[in-house]
Amino acid sequence: MTSIGETTFVPQGVYRELPTRLRGGYPYHFTVKTYKSVKSCKGLNFEELYARANEIAQVRVKTFECSTECSPLDAVEVARAWNCEGNVAWASVKYLVICPAKQDTYSHLGPATGFDQPAWEPPKASFDNVNEVFLTTLAAPVRMIYSVGAAKRSRLFDYTEYDRDCAEYQRDPAPFEARAKAAAELASRLELFDCNLPGHLHVRTKIRGRQCKDDLARFRVKIEVDCS
Repeated sequence: MTSIGETTFVPQGVYRELPTRLRGGYPYHFTVKTYKSVKSCKGLNFEELYARANEIAQVRVKTFECSTECSPLDAVEVARAWNCEGNVAWASVKYLVICPAKQDTYSHLGPATGFDQPAWEPPKASFDNVNEVFLTTLAAPVRMIYSVGAAKRSRLFDYTEYDRDCAEYQRDPAPFEARAKAAAELASRLELFDCNLPGHLHVRTKIRGRQCKDDLARFRVKIEVDCS
C-alpha cells in the first residue's frame, strides 16, 4: 500500500497538540519538504519540487483559524531551500503563521529564483525550532471522480511525536493515537486527494501500528478516502 507521507510533531510552548485554531500572539512554525529519486543530480531544475512544497504549505495555512480579536491570520514564508544529494532531490519551505495580538510586520521573502542550482535563501536560514514537519514524495494529487459508490482509495501515513522517555505514552497512548489520526486526516486534505467537487471528500483513519522508543512515539495510520 502506498504511503502519502509523514508528519513529525514536536509539542512545545502553548501548542501541545496539532492546532487548527491558533492562540493570539503565539507563532506556529511548520516545514514542508518534498523529494524525489533521480538518476543524476547534475543539471536538475528544482522548481517543481519547490512549487509543490509551497502549494502544500499554502493549503496547510488555510486550515488555521484565528479568534475575532486577533484576526486576520498572518502567514509568512521565512525560509526555503533545495538541493540534490545522493540521487535524491528535495525542496523545503518553512512558514511562520500567527494570529497577531497587535499590529506587527513580518519579513516576507521575495520571489524564489535560481532553480537550476542548490539554494538556501535567505543565507543561513534555519529550519530548526519548528512545531511540525510534513514530508512527502513529489506526486500529483490523487484525483478521484465523484460518484456515489465509487471505489475507495487507501494509503498509509506515518506520524511521529517527541515524548521524553516515552513517559506520557506509557501513561496513556490514547491522546497520541488521536493526534496521529488527526495528522493523517490533515495530510489527506493537503491536496493529496481531490474529489474534483469541494466538500465531498470523506476520510476514515485506523491505527495499523504503534510503538514508542528512543523518546519518539511512532504510529502508522491507514487512511481510507472516498468521494461519497
